[in-house]
Amino acid sequence: MTTNHPAIRIPAAAVRELEQVEQWDWTDGVSLADLLDWINAVVARFRPDEIGADSRASQEFSPRTFRHYQTLGCIDAPERAGKQVV
Repeated sequence: MTTNHPAIRIPAAAVRELEQVEQWDWTDGVSLADLLDWINAVVARFRPDEIGADSRASQEFSPRTFRHYQTLGCIDAPERAGKQVV
């Protein structure tokens, strides 16, 4: 059985902005809070307005959501430096 899902269209400007992450200097790491602040700021500018009350889509990317996507393998797990993650 095949299910048809509507295609998600991501504006080119959003893709370019998200690609900037690859250019960051990750030497000193980044806190999860800072990363999520940046992600949410970008997403807020490009999120579709038609997210309904009964939608499973959230208005904000949370630490729990982030870790869920890590568990699924969609986001790489952070490296460890002793007991800290970077």
